[in-house]
Amino acid sequence: MKRTPATFREAKDLLRALGAGGEISETDLARLLRSPSIRKLQRKSTGVAEAMKEALRRMQVAGEIRITDPERGSRKSWGQWGSNHQGTQPDTIARMARWIEDRVKRGIRTTAAQARSNFKKQHKKAGGLPPALTAAINSTLLSQAMQGNLLQDPSAHGAISLFSGGQSSDAPVTEKGLALTHVDILQEYSLMQDSPPVTVRTSTDLRAAPEGNMVRWIQTREEILENTTSLVLAAIPCHTWTNLNNTLRAQGNEYRDKNGNPTRKKGPKRDEAISQTALARNTVISIVDWVLKGAIQGWQRYFVIENPAYGTLRTQEFMDFLPKQKVAPYCMYETFLGEAEMYPSHKPTGIWTNVRDWNPRICPHTGPHEATIGGHTNRRPGATKAMAKFTPWAAKRWTPEALTQEILQHIPANGR
Repeated sequence: MKRTPATFREAKDLLRALGAGGEISETDLARLLRSPSIRKLQRKSTGVAEAMKEALRRMQVAGEIRITDPERGSRKSWGQWGSNHQGTQPDTIARMARWIEDRVKRGIRTTAAQARSNFKKQHKKAGGLPPALTAAINSTLLSQAMQGNLLQDPSAHGAISLFSGGQSSDAPVTEKGLALTHVDILQEYSLMQDSPPVTVRTSTDLRAAPEGNMVRWIQTREEILENTTSLVLAAIPCHTWTNLNNTLRAQGNEYRDKNGNPTRKKGPKRDEAISQTALARNTVISIVDWVLKGAIQGWQRYFVIENPAYGTLRTQEFMDFLPKQKVAPYCMYETFLGEAEMYPSHKPTGIWTNVRDWNPRICPHTGPHEATIGGHTNRRPGATKAMAKFTPWAAKRWTPEALTQEILQHIPANGR
């Protein structure tokens, strides 16, 4: 039987199935990696070791797993070892990671430069090259930032809302005391029937942003100082990612296949799916890069990304560096379209965020909701009570303000 190359996604799914998550010691992890399931994968695939390393690295960055010292009973913690402690290159990397974690836990601002200065001699003596140490330091700091563990920059008081046409984040962000900058693809949105369109205050085509540099590109365009932005919100365009594609596939009119890849058929739907894939990828990797740049300086930066909970965006590889998706049912949150009212549709929405300690409310409903999203029904959000004056198009794209408020309430005013 010809063996096929193992992928890190396959390795990560297997590690999750084996229970690898949370805090696990190096000893227990080594035992898990010798399990029959791993050996079975090795018999049918090549490059399993490399795939496992990449999967573990991404799980660590996303805060899904924390690998601890096997010598937990030692009298000295990793953060207390002196600079003359000898060992191999992996030993030095492990000590560096625990040194950063220890300082973060004690609320001490820690920069990449400090970590590099403290460990470069040990790493060089162990035969390591400077780029390897830098990469390990950045990965450790990014992992801490993805868990929301770092100190906040006291000078950061701004927020950027990507794809902000509906502008439903205005009230929650303003209440948080942040100066909000709106950015979208289109200049204007018609949200209410027989009313002037909403104008996006900062309009630009986000598809023109450089690869991996969208956030800092916006800051340059809008003359925003890099360190003054503490929050990025992104409601990535979703119509090619949603479960509507299940219906469209049955009709032979889909944007994507069941794996979330643009359909092989030629035409405008395939082109739109390709465009949205590039846009979503650039958005996510740019936000991760922006969080990393803050972490390197020792500062925490927050993000909130929203997309349909069970759509195919969550299956894309570029989503793996983000914390695990949390599913928020819109029906549990108030929206203030004219008057405060619970959102009438269930609409389970995926939230990816590094805001610590926030968990969405759970929907207790057993019967039908007041309204539905899509389908052949007159009970749609745009035709109910407080949302009646809004078009169905707008209602489906309006994030309940109470949901955004709840998430932002978990961002501390000072410190961590």
